Amino acid sequence: MEATVILPILKKKLAFLSGGKDRRSGLILTIPLCLEQTNMDELSVTLDYLLSIPSEKCKARGFTVIVDGRKSQWNVVKTVVLMLQLAI
Repeated sequence: MEATVILPILKKKLAFLSGGKDRRSGLILTIPLCLEQTNMDELSVTLDYLLSIPSEKCKARGFTVIVDGRKSQWNVVKTVVLMLQLAI
């Protein structure tokens, strides 16, 4: 999948790889949820794209996912966590 195909979705910054690493050298994936309704299909496409970027060696170390749900409803946070369980 190329970034140019999903560029409008990526510009919404539904999720991003910050470039940081955790203690075990796993990549950090951040999902900042907000008050407005999050489109789960767009988030799923974004996650698929972002998780396809790192090399297999980096993927083997795993990911640390930060779901910032302070400005969102609990049911949205729950849905995102369930989506992550299926994606990672």
